[in-house]
Amino acid sequence: QTVWADFNRNPDVKFLAYKGISTQPTSNNAFPNAAFHGVAADPAGQTSVPRWTLDEKAGSASITVGDPSAEIFPDHRVLNLTYTSGPVIFLSLDLHVPALHSICSFGIYARTTVPRGIVSTMFSPSGGMVTSSGHSGSGAWEFIGQAGPFRHVAQGGPRPAFYVYGDVELSAPFLSFGSVPPAPGFEPLASTGGAMTGTLTLGMRSVAPPDTYYWELPHEGNIFEMGPLAGKSVLVKRINGWTGSKRFPNGTIITILLPEVGVTFNSSGYLKLKGGVNFSPTLIDSSITLVNVGSASGYGASWKEISRNE
Repeated sequence: QTVWADFNRNPDVKFLAYKGISTQPTSNNAFPNAAFHGVAADPAGQTSVPRWTLDEKAGSASITVGDPSAEIFPDHRVLNLTYTSGPVIFLSLDLHVPALHSICSFGIYARTTVPRGIVSTMFSPSGGMVTSSGHSGSGAWEFIGQAGPFRHVAQGGPRPAFYVYGDVELSAPFLSFGSVPPAPGFEPLASTGGAMTGTLTLGMRSVAPPDTYYWELPHEGNIFEMGPLAGKSVLVKRINGWTGSKRFPNGTIITILLPEVGVTFNSSGYLKLKGGVNFSPTLIDSSITLVNVGSASGYGASWKEISRNE
């Protein structure tokens, strides 16, 4: 009799062989905006948390942003949930559940002095709801969560949520699929895409002007400030475009800052500037932004202008 293993359900089983292989679910956080960025008052005057909602159908509560000194992870905001009556339900919006999985682990850091002031819940395969153990009321940060099988996605599962029964501080929720324990506090940005809720800081380098027509930029940033001209004029015909140069990948966007006057970027097949017009700014602190259009190989020496500022 043939036995089939559901590795999405039992990912701790590792199987590596010529005839087959097991899989490991991603350990990335599936909760959107787990850092609680962008909290602001909505048109009705209520505090809004992007990608999250406070369901007050059975009770009443309000949310404010906690003092930065209360943060337990860098750049992860703390929410103060003030309870009036309840319970109230705090849950994530826009949660995308992979149809392959039927087990998840999730939770949230909570601090309260109310015993069982918060619990986690989700829909079980049998159709009911499963509730975790509650906060002890110790007044310390505790991770409130649970793990196990959940109702099929087509039936609305897992619908992870947090039921609140008292004043509580909340921070760093985390959800992972399969039997992968939560690892709160960090939100990696995958190469397949992602949503930024915090500040995106790009690398910035100061690079000496070229001695020839070819300017070589390091692969250590997206913003490059040209160094002192020392009274000379500079003509740039190619960027990382000489034989043996380290090319940038197609789609790379760079901005070049020009603190001084005296630089000309020559429009050509390597620098495709707007209207075929050279860029020779006459004002200090001008800039130009380019995108690498490269070649079929994925890397190239050709750039196309996005914008200029002078």
